[in-house]
Amino acid sequence: MLWLSDEAIEYAVSKCRNERGYKVGIALNSRAKYSDVELCIRRCLRDTDVFELRRSTNNMEIKFHNGSYIKVIPASDNSRGHRFHLLVPDGDISDEVLNCVLRPCEILESIERQSHRRYNSDIFEKEYICNWVTAANNADNDKDYAEVSEDEFMEILNK
Repeated sequence: MLWLSDEAIEYAVSKCRNERGYKVGIALNSRAKYSDVELCIRRCLRDTDVFELRRSTNNMEIKFHNGSYIKVIPASDNSRGHRFHLLVPDGDISDEVLNCVLRPCEILESIERQSHRRYNSDIFEKEYICNWVTAANNADNDKDYAEVSEDEFMEILNK
């Protein structure tokens, strides 16, 4: 999370330009700052960056050719459900809205890890379960865990 500033917006635009599928959310507390943020974003953009630009009274969305985007949203209870790799909130947002509404919107996992999980979900689940079984077998005489070898478990899993 970065607090709203010209440098933070420049950083957000560069991340969207250079990383595929990167999502940035800019949360504003008042409409008065909306035009300033829009001008700063437009100043940082190149003509070849933007695939699509949408604007409404409360929101703005800038989509890049590589699938990344920047969304400008109002900082209110209505902002739930968004997902962002980088959140850039306005400094005037109340702590309640920031902690209860906006912070849960942050994705704290790298894009590479998400891609790995998305395209290799079966492998990821099997690795996770095998690691759990290994940890259970290596526990210091803890009888709450099942005594199953990794090979036995993989046979059970593949049936």
